[in-house]
Amino acid sequence: MEQIKERVCSPFFTKRLIVLSIYCVSVFSSAFAKPALYKEPSSGPTATITFQNESDMHANIYLFEQGLLCKQRRTISFNSSANLKKIKINSRRKIAFRYGLNRGRLGTCEYTISFTPKQNDNYLVSARTSRNKRKCHLQLIRLHPQGIYSRVDFEIRRPKSAFRDKSAHCFPIEEKLKRVFTDE
Repeated sequence: MEQIKERVCSPFFTKRLIVLSIYCVSVFSSAFAKPALYKEPSSGPTATITFQNESDMHANIYLFEQGLLCKQRRTISFNSSANLKKIKINSRRKIAFRYGLNRGRLGTCEYTISFTPKQNDNYLVSARTSRNKRKCHLQLIRLHPQGIYSRVDFEIRRPKSAFRDKSAHCFPIEEKLKRVFTDE
């Protein structure tokens, strides 16, 4: 009969393996964790923004509370059947958000834009697709009383892959990507 030799790992090696395993699990779990839900500000100057989904696609909306760097990503829960979501936002600083429409096998079309809201103003962000679902359109307007609206100055942001919410989710603002409108 053959003798089976047992190999016993040293306690030092076993401890290192356990520590390495715990580290890997924590890195991967934080990398793929869902961002926290957005919480409206409870005090200070605010504005209101309404997200509207004019398509039959599922919408994903993320707001970056640090709009200049696209950091602190928060999920805006959006009920697809209601197709409208109204939230209050802080009007003290620039905000950024990513609005994506899932077009099935055609993939997701996403826009990341930033702007500086004005205190007590109401904004509407509207997303839709073309009939063949190959093109997506996003519109940002300021709503005024009596149904009047005006365009809003905003920046189109280039998205950046970020595994953690502490990382920047878009590149710095580029002058050529600014959309500036003048009200006449």
